Amino acid sequence: MTDTTQIIQGIMSAYCRYVDTKQWESLHEVLAEDARTEFKNTEGETIASFNNPSELVDSFISLFLSLKRCWCPQCNRIFLSGKR
Repeated sequence: MTDTTQIIQGIMSAYCRYVDTKQWESLHEVLAEDARTEFKNTEGETIASFNNPSELVDSFISLFLSLKRCWCPQCNRIFLSGKR
C-alpha cells in the first residue's frame, strides 16, 4: 500500500467516523475549503450539488440524522491509477 493510499483511507475513515458519531462540524476537517460536490443517479443526472463544504455539511445534518452507520467499502480498495 502506498503512502498516498494510506492518506486517502485515513480521510475516508475519518469521514465515516464523523458521520457515525454525528460530529457534523468535524466534517470540515476532511473536506477541502473549495470542494464542490455533485451526486448523480445511475443515469448520470445530477440529483444534488453543493458549492462548498458548508452546504454539504448542512444537508448531511438533516439527511443523516437517523443514519446508524456509515459504511466505507472503498477504504480497503483504493486504486489511484484506475486499475485494480
